Amino acid sequence: MSERKTIRRDAAIAIGMICIVLVAGLIATIAVCTSTISILNSQVMNLQNQLNALQTQVNDLRNVTAFVTMDEIRLNPSLWVNRTVAVEGKLSGPYTGFIPEEGPPPFDYKLNRVNETYDTLPKPPYELNGFPVSIWVDWNGTGDYWWTKVTVFGVVKESGFLYYIRAQEIYLL
Repeated sequence: MSERKTIRRDAAIAIGMICIVLVAGLIATIAVCTSTISILNSQVMNLQNQLNALQTQVNDLRNVTAFVTMDEIRLNPSLWVNRTVAVEGKLSGPYTGFIPEEGPPPFDYKLNRVNETYDTLPKPPYELNGFPVSIWVDWNGTGDYWWTKVTVFGVVKESGFLYYIRAQEIYLL
């Protein structure tokens, strides 16, 4: 009988050890799964933020009256006044306080053609055959856009002889 008790006791100890190992393995698996879920949740949140940013851009694009070139605005600027436009170009500036409406805004840039270089910039007088050569951008946001290719979304405004875009958003190209 004593051998049977020893075998039962040894079997019980072995089963107990197996249970301990299984529980430890289960805890480790839960820890790894929890960590993996946390990483995946973080990645999902990042993708959701990117999606929200893209959705904002899509909504901006839907609200645009027209995608125009700088030359379209320059040839007939009064046609575009108070219309929402999207224009690709290259910004130079900021020239603080240049646009004389309601006091000087913090950032004003000049919008140049995308392929413009510093050497091909228009020189004074900023008119050619009666058409404005420069389109200005009134931007109250933040960012350093010196000589940067961008798409400017905003409303075309007129201030005396000056035409400019009151930018609602500026996106880097």
